[in-house]
Amino acid sequence: MACEIQTDKYADFVLKLIQFDPKVYKNFNNAARFVLQSAITPEQKKLTLHNVAFIYDGLHNLDKAFYEIGKAKEVMASVHLIGDTKKYIDTVGAITGVKVPSEVTSATVEKAIEALYDKPVIQNIDLFGSKGVVTLFKQFMRSNGVTEKDKIKELAVS
Repeated sequence: MACEIQTDKYADFVLKLIQFDPKVYKNFNNAARFVLQSAITPEQKKLTLHNVAFIYDGLHNLDKAFYEIGKAKEVMASVHLIGDTKKYIDTVGAITGVKVPSEVTSATVEKAIEALYDKPVIQNIDLFGSKGVVTLFKQFMRSNGVTEKDKIKELAVS
């Protein structure tokens, strides 16, 4: 699968990251860490990392004193893995030294639900925190391509 470069779609994302914290996000590796540890689908991570690497390469060429290219070139060179999302994400994680969170499975969601049984009081963070049941369930649905509300309702009813 060839991956088309669509840096124009990701330029605003990079700009917002750099504006948020220029000291941190002037470095590609930190931007890659942010993407790899975000609660987005593996496919979104792959496309974002691929395009952001090209953006940082260009920014570094414009202003070498400010922008730090980090491992962007190595990530760009991993394009041959783009057809295998898991392999690509794992490789970029290894290149940048970022531990990639495991993909949410139905077993992960079930364990989170079962853990609620042991809690005397269920707090908001238990449902909506980064490891909360609702958050994990949404991640599971997104990672399995279920994003349409009608499809979710259909699955809930059956």
